[in-house]
Amino acid sequence: MFTISLRKTGGSTVATIPKTILELLNIKAGDTVECELTDKGLTMLRNSSGLRRRKLKIKKFNLETLLDEHEKIRPMLDKEYKAWDALLPVGEEIVK
Repeated sequence: MFTISLRKTGGSTVATIPKTILELLNIKAGDTVECELTDKGLTMLRNSSGLRRRKLKIKKFNLETLLDEHEKIRPMLDKEYKAWDALLPVGEEIVK
Protein backbone atom coordinates (compact mmCIF):
# COMPACT_ATOMS: atom_id res chain seq x y z
CA MET A 1 0.00 0.00 0.00
CA PHE A 2 1.14 3.56 -0.64
CA THR A 3 -0.27 7.01 -0.02
CA ILE A 4 -0.81 9.87 -2.42
CA SER A 5 -1.02 13.57 -1.64
CA LEU A 6 -3.99 15.78 -2.42
CA ARG A 7 -3.55 19.48 -3.13
CA LYS A 8 -5.66 22.37 -4.39
CA THR A 9 -5.08 23.69 -7.88
CA GLY A 10 -7.55 26.40 -8.80
CA GLY A 11 -11.04 25.03 -8.18
CA SER A 12 -9.91 21.39 -8.35
CA THR A 13 -8.20 18.96 -6.00
CA VAL A 14 -5.28 17.09 -7.58
CA ALA A 15 -3.89 13.68 -6.55
CA THR A 16 -0.10 13.40 -6.76
CA ILE A 17 0.97 9.88 -7.77
CA PRO A 18 4.62 8.89 -7.21
CA LYS A 19 6.76 8.43 -10.34
CA THR A 20 7.54 4.78 -9.52
CA ILE A 21 3.83 3.94 -9.39
CA LEU A 22 3.24 5.68 -12.73
CA GLU A 23 6.08 3.65 -14.26
CA LEU A 24 4.76 0.37 -12.83
CA LEU A 25 1.30 1.09 -14.24
CA ASN A 26 2.79 2.33 -17.52
CA ILE A 27 0.84 5.59 -17.38
CA LYS A 28 1.89 9.22 -17.63
CA ALA A 29 0.51 12.72 -17.13
CA GLY A 30 -2.26 13.32 -19.65
CA ASP A 31 -3.36 9.66 -19.81
CA THR A 32 -6.98 8.84 -19.00
CA VAL A 33 -7.79 6.50 -16.12
CA GLU A 34 -11.13 4.95 -15.20
CA CYS A 35 -12.38 5.65 -11.66
CA GLU A 36 -14.83 3.51 -9.74
CA LEU A 37 -16.42 4.53 -6.45
CA THR A 38 -17.17 1.54 -4.20
CA ASP A 39 -18.12 1.05 -0.55
CA LYS A 40 -14.38 0.57 0.15
CA GLY A 41 -13.30 3.80 -1.55
CA LEU A 42 -12.04 5.00 -4.90
CA THR A 43 -10.38 2.65 -7.39
CA MET A 44 -8.40 4.00 -10.34
CA LEU A 45 -7.76 1.76 -13.36
CA ARG A 46 -5.82 2.28 -16.54
CA ASN A 47 -8.11 3.07 -19.45
CA SER A 48 -8.05 -0.22 -21.37
CA SER A 49 -8.87 1.43 -24.72
CA GLY A 50 -5.67 3.50 -24.65
CA LEU A 51 -3.50 0.97 -22.85
CA ARG A 52 0.17 0.93 -23.77
CA ARG A 53 1.53 -2.50 -22.97
CA ARG A 54 4.92 -3.05 -21.42
CA LYS A 55 6.34 -6.26 -20.01
CA LEU A 56 8.23 -6.00 -16.77
CA LYS A 57 11.28 -8.23 -16.70
CA ILE A 58 12.08 -9.43 -13.22
CA LYS A 59 15.38 -11.19 -12.83
CA LYS A 60 15.10 -14.49 -10.98
CA PHE A 61 17.69 -15.39 -8.39
CA ASN A 62 18.60 -18.58 -6.65
CA LEU A 63 20.73 -19.03 -3.55
CA GLU A 64 23.82 -20.09 -5.51
CA THR A 65 23.69 -16.97 -7.70
CA LEU A 66 23.23 -14.68 -4.70
CA LEU A 67 26.15 -16.27 -2.84
CA ASP A 68 28.38 -15.96 -5.93
CA GLU A 69 27.51 -12.26 -6.22
CA HIS A 70 28.21 -11.76 -2.52
CA GLU A 71 31.67 -13.32 -2.87
CA LYS A 72 32.47 -10.85 -5.68
CA ILE A 73 31.75 -7.82 -3.48
CA ARG A 74 32.94 -9.26 -0.16
CA PRO A 75 36.38 -7.53 -0.22
CA MET A 76 34.66 -4.16 -0.69
CA LEU A 77 32.21 -4.93 2.13
CA ASP A 78 34.98 -6.02 4.49
CA LYS A 79 36.84 -2.76 3.83
CA GLU A 80 33.67 -0.75 4.45
CA TYR A 81 32.89 -2.61 7.69
CA LYS A 82 36.41 -1.95 8.98
CA ALA A 83 36.03 1.75 8.18
CA TRP A 84 32.79 1.87 10.19
CA ASP A 85 34.42 0.10 13.12
CA ALA A 86 37.24 2.66 13.16
CA LEU A 87 34.87 5.63 13.56
CA LEU A 88 34.67 7.32 16.95
CA PRO A 89 31.31 8.07 18.60
CA VAL A 90 30.01 11.57 17.82
CA GLY A 91 26.87 11.67 19.94
CA GLU A 92 25.35 9.68 22.74
CA GLU A 93 25.24 6.33 20.95
CA ILE A 94 26.05 3.24 22.98
CA VAL A 95 29.32 1.54 22.03
CA LYS A 96 29.94 -1.99 23.27
